Amino acid sequence: MSLLSNLTDIWSRFQGVGWRLTPEAASAPDLSFGLKATRRESNTAEPEHTVGVEAVARW
Repeated sequence: MSLLSNLTDIWSRFQGVGWRLTPEAASAPDLSFGLKATRRESNTAEPEHTVGVEAVARW
């Protein structure tokens, strides 16, 4: 068996989408909100799904 065929037996794929709301003006408070969803696939494991929410406030 060649090295190339061994490498193609193991593969993975990552897909993600995200969205972030940030202030438009530089003088606005530094506050942002975000959402993120991902899916990870591999031929060696079950698909993994994640959903994340982020809120950032700096003072």
